[in-house]
Amino acid sequence: MIKNTSFISSSYSLKAMEFPAYTIMQWIKTLKALSEKNIEIVEVQPENSNDNHWGLIIDSITHQNKELNPNYQSNYKRLNDELKKQFNKTNDVDSTYWNNLFSSITLSGFNIPVDDIKKVNYEVLRHSLIYYHLYLKYFQYKELFISIQRNILNNKNESDDIAIVAWDYIYYYSKFLHEVKKNTSDAYKEYYCWYTERIDLNNLYRRLPSEQITALLLIKCESALLNKSKYNYDKTGTSKACEAVKLFFDKYHNAIEIVLERSKPNLNPNEFSIHYHQLQTEFSNVFEQDKDELLVQEALDNRSKLDLHNSLPILLQIKHGPNSPYNLTNIIKDKIFDSDDKQEGLFQEDTKVLPKYGALQENLYSINFQKWYDIMPVQRKSILKLMKQNSSGKLLEEGLNAVDSRMKLHSLNLINQMTIPVVEWEYDKRNIYPRWNLFDNNHPKSISELYHISKEKIAIEEKLLEEYINQIAQIQTTYNLNQFLISNKPSFIYYEYQQRWNQELQRNKVRIQQKQRYFNSRMKELGIYEAKLDEYQSHIYLKEMLLIEQEIRPYVQYVKKAFQSALPIRNKVGFSQNRHTSDGVEFDPDTLFDQEKWVRAEVMKAMESSIQRGEAIQINTFCLDYSGSMNHARMRNLFKILYLLVLGLEDRKSYDAFHFFNHNFIEVVNFTNEFTHRKVLFKILQQISKIDEGRLVFSGTNATNISEGVKRSHEKMKEFVTGYKSNYPESNIVTSLFVISDGEPTIGITDLAKLNQFIAEKRKDGDVEIKGIYIKDDNSTTDEDLESYFMKEIFGDENYVETTDFKEGVNKFVKIMTETYKKQRKAYKWKNKKRKLGLTD
Repeated sequence: MIKNTSFISSSYSLKAMEFPAYTIMQWIKTLKALSEKNIEIVEVQPENSNDNHWGLIIDSITHQNKELNPNYQSNYKRLNDELKKQFNKTNDVDSTYWNNLFSSITLSGFNIPVDDIKKVNYEVLRHSLIYYHLYLKYFQYKELFISIQRNILNNKNESDDIAIVAWDYIYYYSKFLHEVKKNTSDAYKEYYCWYTERIDLNNLYRRLPSEQITALLLIKCESALLNKSKYNYDKTGTSKACEAVKLFFDKYHNAIEIVLERSKPNLNPNEFSIHYHQLQTEFSNVFEQDKDELLVQEALDNRSKLDLHNSLPILLQIKHGPNSPYNLTNIIKDKIFDSDDKQEGLFQEDTKVLPKYGALQENLYSINFQKWYDIMPVQRKSILKLMKQNSSGKLLEEGLNAVDSRMKLHSLNLINQMTIPVVEWEYDKRNIYPRWNLFDNNHPKSISELYHISKEKIAIEEKLLEEYINQIAQIQTTYNLNQFLISNKPSFIYYEYQQRWNQELQRNKVRIQQKQRYFNSRMKELGIYEAKLDEYQSHIYLKEMLLIEQEIRPYVQYVKKAFQSALPIRNKVGFSQNRHTSDGVEFDPDTLFDQEKWVRAEVMKAMESSIQRGEAIQINTFCLDYSGSMNHARMRNLFKILYLLVLGLEDRKSYDAFHFFNHNFIEVVNFTNEFTHRKVLFKILQQISKIDEGRLVFSGTNATNISEGVKRSHEKMKEFVTGYKSNYPESNIVTSLFVISDGEPTIGITDLAKLNQFIAEKRKDGDVEIKGIYIKDDNSTTDEDLESYFMKEIFGDENYVETTDFKEGVNKFVKIMTETYKKQRKAYKWKNKKRKLGLTD
């Protein structure tokens, strides 16, 4: 044994902690202080993974009684063997034996995993230690075991055993709380409301009736201890509970106050006994309700392979059977996302902040299948009734046996979560019996072994710290940072390392928050913010749009200048008519003699921007191919072109709509009363792309129906023009429809001559320019004239262009658009002149 060495084992006891003086934060500082005094605090990991949770420490197991084995101290397992032996007796309770057994042991504290010290919030751990200190001191385990054994022996229905255990524990828990309050002046004020903080009342409806009533009674006990209505179990809890539980609390409210809250401490013992047994009986009756819910569950997930769902009508089988759309969706989702099924149990599902009080619970439900609580109570009653009516006696009996198997799992889950970490429960044939939560024989021995912390361990932590710092420096979003922290749970034993990590983490949080503000402003600008996606999805879309923005940057000015020459500007800047009211002197006469004052900005200049509606308003519809041949590269290039066009159009007087077609017409961005702005881009992007493994994949689907796309786009345009003219009757409108496709029509009007005639008619209907843009396959080996022949046949020689790569597409697309606009405006101005001169066509 090494001198001057204190220790924390793979776990440490309350006694070793000088409980309850230290908080978890103080432990970190203690490590440094002791190290400076050449005293190391050693952490020994458990030899067995099953021991990596809170467990009981029994300092001494000795007694004169010959019936008790003298070797208990070297073999903890034998103590549990004695508990099992005593509970399995079928005769009367031997109180003398129980007295001897409990006088031979000393419950001194708990082994606590080192992982809990490093990961759990120190206030949670501190309150837990306070709670368990009181628990060991005041809880009457001997009386509890005697009461349970006596009640089980007197009970003829073995299915009630679990209800007996649960009820007796709740009763003795209430006695424990009153002892705490009576015997401690200040400790109960710091008492951690153990069950109240761990029970999720909002999801209480998802629990079986036995869980619901148990949870609410435990909360009731704790509320009485604190004399607070803080937890308001009447409104919050029972409102989520089933009818049987609601009825229990409504009907036996006074009895609960008498038995569990000790509201009448001087009550006649006989009268108290009546209330006690009345509650016990009704409590057990509620437990019987579990069987109906679990029988419904057997039909939903067919865990027992009995095919109970076949006793239901066909429609109910389709809706609620194992092969229902609900279940198939979950299975597919699970395969795609590799998601783990959440553990179903009494306490909150998110227990990441809680210490490891007990071993894992058995899963009561099959993964990815509909649960009984997903179905309304009335529907469950109907399903239950139909199963009992339509099932054979043998099948129904087998179903009830399967329910009993589930009930055993549920029973252990329920009571183990109530009594951990001191006592665990097990089944042996028909009997249920307790066992102390002791680790295996080798583990207690490791507590007495002391070692120095090696320099290698320090080097490992230092290396890990540097890795973590480098990793968070690369993270760009709060979502990814949180995922990193959840996945890695960074924590360091050494005070200096923990301090440095905290500083680096805070610095990167500030950096990410600043970047997030920029991202948020861009998402608002691009229309992503309004979609209300989660952070993960939003950043994938934003990342793609910012990348495309960089790729198209060299072409932006070219497009803007081209549209500037073809379309009138919508924003005009000039002097404010009211600037003298706020800006002081409007005009400085000295500028007549010193014009340089304008250049030096010594003259007050108040400017304002206004949207001007000119003589001609441009209205465009973009009709875009969304068929299966539009692969990722083509669709992405198309979106880049649209991105450029929107940037060019957004400061012009132009109303624009963007629609797609495959075998059907797809309305994506319709006309509004606003001129075109860049927020429409995200609506387009959502239509043509999907998130796949953290990136955007562009694609279309199905056939090519050009005629339907043109027809419906034309209708949308006519509808908007009519509405606009009703509001602005003096306005003059020019309209254009641009069709972009990568192939011939495969459905709709497929005869090229008829399609040409159809488009010609649409051109005359509203004087609309209709142009075609053909995206050629750059890998095609067919003759160029043959490849583009159908475009000539559909749109005419002067009304189409073809392109392969993105750069050529930008040039040709912008060219055909600007030429169209100029041609329309030239025709419009000539008509205006003829009208003013009184000429007619």
